[in-house]
Amino acid sequence: MVYVGSQDNNLHAVNARTGALLWKYAGAGAFESPAAANGVVYVGSDDGVLTWINAYTGVYIAKETFSTAVVLTPTAVANGVVYVGNSNGYVFGFYLVVVANEGWRAATGAAVTAAPTVANGVVYVASQDSNLYAYDLNGGGQTKMGPPERPDPKMLQPNWELELSTSLSR
Repeated sequence: MVYVGSQDNNLHAVNARTGALLWKYAGAGAFESPAAANGVVYVGSDDGVLTWINAYTGVYIAKETFSTAVVLTPTAVANGVVYVGNSNGYVFGFYLVVVANEGWRAATGAAVTAAPTVANGVVYVASQDSNLYAYDLNGGGQTKMGPPERPDPKMLQPNWELELSTSLSR
């Protein structure tokens, strides 16, 4: 199944092989890119709501509404925690019980508008302050990585040993 958030205020579940619509969940606010794990779809929306829905039936399970109604980014799920960022520059880790319990919160320097990525025990978050942040799964151990230094143009030289490709495949 493929889960797609849409500006028509619906979350769509589509059969990946046939493209057939399996179900759609109507909610308030345009949905961001969802994440799915263990039979549940987790999705943030532009009205500050984090909703989880049964991945097989499209039936509502629960939701968490942020009091400041901030735009939520696409979600990521790993190890029983849903990760989401917001337009106020925070990234959150919610422990999944029947309702979301905020496990931690960490500030970035600006809005977080892309989905957090989780790999090898690290949560990576890009911020609009042009930095990439890395946190351990509990929100601690923040590392801030700025953009790499621009190389000195005088030091750039072509690699004449590379072979040119003459065929283009599409």
